[in-house]
Amino acid sequence: MCSSDLKIKPGQYFVLRFDFSTVNASPDLAKANQSLIASLNSSFKDFYDTYATYLGEDVTSLYGNIDSNEPNVNLDKCGRLVQLALSRARKQKNEQLANIQGIYLLVDEYDAFANNYLVPPNTVEPHKITWDDTLVGRTFKSFWAMAKSIASGGKIRKAF
Repeated sequence: MCSSDLKIKPGQYFVLRFDFSTVNASPDLAKANQSLIASLNSSFKDFYDTYATYLGEDVTSLYGNIDSNEPNVNLDKCGRLVQLALSRARKQKNEQLANIQGIYLLVDEYDAFANNYLVPPNTVEPHKITWDDTLVGRTFKSFWAMAKSIASGGKIRKAF
């Protein structure tokens, strides 16, 4: 494979972008979880605003697909929606979508949010809860577990 095969050409992917530097890392873990979910769901809205025309649905109905509490489910739904739209386009020989390969997942500051909750070992307080034992930790972990799952299933074609 030559290096030109590794280049991404404009118009090959629908870009789904998440920026974790903007999430409010509140010390109140319930508020932090709400902020994380709101940020993730906002990215889906931005994606649908950008690509509604190509997905074959209006923005309002696409917004209706967004589960307000389960961003991991929204990621799966988004992936399925894109696959369905591209499958339909291939059957209809839609030249406008002919070169689209799927979703390019673009993640900025992946660890910026989670780093706010790291606790050094041997802390003074012996009964600190771990990140995994919190609602926000489970939301974060389940979101990335879904990303991994649907990437292996081909719904996400590239990630950076």
